[in-house]
Amino acid sequence: MIRYWPIAASIIARLGHPNVVTLFDVLDEDSRPWVVMELVPSRSLAEIIRTDGPLPPARVAGIGLRVLDAIVTAAAAGVEHRDIKPANVLVTTQGRVVLTDFGIARHVGDDTLTSAGLIV
Repeated sequence: MIRYWPIAASIIARLGHPNVVTLFDVLDEDSRPWVVMELVPSRSLAEIIRTDGPLPPARVAGIGLRVLDAIVTAAAAGVEHRDIKPANVLVTTQGRVVLTDFGIARHVGDDTLTSAGLIV
């Protein structure tokens, strides 16, 4: 899978969007990818919902719009995230929303090792 990561990672690294985690580098050590990315002191949306309960509609809408902005920005660069879920959305105490975990992302047009519904 490392052969696909540098392609997607280099595109993700260039996004430079406040709602997309900043990717600094991808290293190959013993044929295993190591991703160096921004540290975002935060809680995942999944954790927030689990510990705080249901969120007010206005907060949900705000988070959703920021995630949508991240998705649209990535898609405009040809990147499909393919694993959007509350656990992959980080929310800081200042309210910044960050889409993370592009682990199965792919660049549109590239063949990938994983695909929806495929069991490896």
